[in-house]
Parts: sequence; structure tokens; C-alpha cells
Amino acid sequence: MRLMFNPKTEIGFWVKQLSADIAGKHIVASQLMLSAIIYRRRKPMIKKSMFRLFFVLLMLVAFFSVSMPVFAGVDEDISEMKKEIAQIKKELDGIKNYLRSRAQPQAEPEAPLFSQASIDDDPVMGSKDAPLTLIEFSDYQCPFCGRFYRLILPQIKKDFIDTGRLKYVFRDFPLSMHPFAGKAAQAAQCSGEQGKYFDFHDKVFENQSSMNIDALKSYAKGLGLNMKDFNACLDGGKYADEIKKDMEAGVKAGVRGTPSFILGRTTSDGVIKGRLIRGAQPYQVFKSAIEELLKAK
Repeated sequence: MRLMFNPKTEIGFWVKQLSADIAGKHIVASQLMLSAIIYRRRKPMIKKSMFRLFFVLLMLVAFFSVSMPVFAGVDEDISEMKKEIAQIKKELDGIKNYLRSRAQPQAEPEAPLFSQASIDDDPVMGSKDAPLTLIEFSDYQCPFCGRFYRLILPQIKKDFIDTGRLKYVFRDFPLSMHPFAGKAAQAAQCSGEQGKYFDFHDKVFENQSSMNIDALKSYAKGLGLNMKDFNACLDGGKYADEIKKDMEAGVKAGVRGTPSFILGRTTSDGVIKGRLIRGAQPYQVFKSAIEELLKAK
């Protein structure tokens, strides 16, 4: 019994078979081409037009078999592009906000504060003939005073004190919140009796975390002071009234916290009238104020 050959049925079968193979990733475009050639040889009776149709279908299947992975990656590319666009938008928003802030009227800088205070009989660093004087009201336990000592005073000393253009006066303003600041101030005054005021001053600021009575006495001993005289001075509270007088002068001058400074021209009576600077301001603030005064002779 002879089996009848139906080209349409046969082509349909082959297309379904090839599609299944492609879906299972068992075939590639080159295999499809080979299948078409074999099919043509095995079925010589098929019409050329039917073969062309079959061949076109094979090519379409081959095309989609190759293209599907490409299309699969498109979603990932689009997702990445969306992320990049979102990031660009975020950056643009930041730029717009910055430009808006720049366009807004800027507040006028605060006018300088002015005050006056006497250098009294407090320790002085620098030449007595320096044209300018900087008075500091300070607290040995104050972290901002420590910052001024470490970062700003050395630059002022190098540029203005050591060059004879400025003298620096240290006055005490121990705050009630710092239990050892008052005794540290008295200990420094006691050290000054033996010519070691600023040596002791430096030692205390370099050890702000350790400032009890025993520590203060150990610093004095390390500086080679006569401990009998030092202990009698410190334990007897010899300079307690002196420290109190400094604080009263600071309050009168407008000192509200430490450190605070008065910068002005040196006078014969020791009363300095000038700019009040509050806080451990950057060096540039002091530098600009000092140079401005020096130029306005």
C-alpha cells in the first residue's frame, strides 16, 4: 500500500518539529539550513514553490532562534537606562536647587562687635612695644580654648607675635561647668611667680584630660619649680581673687563664653579698645583683622 505524500501536512509537521527543537535549544540556524537541503533531496517530488515556502518558514524560525537571546537582553538594557536617567534627574535637581539658593538674596555679614578691656597685670607674650594687642579670655578646661591653643595661636605667634607686630595677653575666665579650670588658672599664676607662666600654660592645654590637683602639681614638678613655694601658693588660694577680677573684667567687656578676644591698638594705660571676637574662629579671621588694623595706621 502506497502512502500518499501531502506537502502541506509534511511541511507543517517539520515546522512544528523544528520549533520544538528551537524552544528546547537543540538547534541553531546552521542546522536549519542543513535540514532544508536534506529535506529537498528526500522529497524530490515536492514542488519548487512549496519548497520555497518551506525554506522561508525555516529562515523565519532560524531568525527568531538567533534573535530571542538578543531580545531577552533588551529588558535588562532598558532597566539600566532607566536607572541612569533617574540618576541624571537627581543630579539635575541638585544643580537646580543650588542655583536657586545662589539666586536668593544673601544675608548681609554681621557688623563687627567692639569692646574694651585692660591688660591688667596679666601675663604678656611678645614685645611690649608691639603696635597691636590681643587679649584672650580663656578657660583651661574649655575644648574650644584648647583648639585655639593648638591650631590658631601658633600661626598668630609665627606671623605677628614673633615679628613684633602684636602682643598677646592671657586673662582667665574659668566657667562654672569646668571644676578644675579655676585651680588650673591659679596654678599657672603660681608658676608665673617663678618665671614659668607660659610653660605651665602650655603644659595644661596639652593635657586637658588630666587636670586635678595632683596632675597640676606634677606639671609644676616637671618644669623644675620650687615645689614648696608652688604648693603654698596653690593650696593657699593666693590668686583666687585675681582670677575673680579677670572674670568680672570679661563680663564687663561682653564675654559670654570662651574663648573670647579683644583686638586693638596698644595704649599707654593698658586699656585696649577694639574688636570683640567670640569663639575659636579660623586663623584667617584673626589674620584679616590684624592686617586691617596694621594698614590703618
